[in-house]
Amino acid sequence: MKKALRTLSIFVLVVLVAGYATLTFRNNQSAPMPDRARIQAVYDAAVAG
Repeated sequence: MKKALRTLSIFVLVVLVAGYATLTFRNNQSAPMPDRARIQAVYDAAVAG
């Protein structure tokens, strides 16, 4: 159960970051990091957590 909860929290975090990154990218076309790389970095950090 604990592992499922952790997986779910990581998933929610990634979805939130994806949404935020998309909004940021739309507002600022010269985003320093592409959405996918940013999401991957956050996911890696969460997994390493």
